[in-house]
Amino acid sequence: MRKLIQLVWKKVQKGQSCAEIADALEEEEAYIERLVTAVGHYASEYNEDAIYEELSGNADRL
Repeated sequence: MRKLIQLVWKKVQKGQSCAEIADALEEEEAYIERLVTAVGHYASEYNEDAIYEELSGNADRL
């Protein structure tokens, strides 16, 4: 999951939409939307560990 977080972060920084990211990574758009939301919580400072922890705590909702 950490690699996916890194990839989503980079694509968000490039201004790509959830649909574009999902298409590029061949993932479900709803799943990418949840990742983008989690990444957005740390927009001012990239913190992969915090993002991972947030997503791990919500694993049943992903």
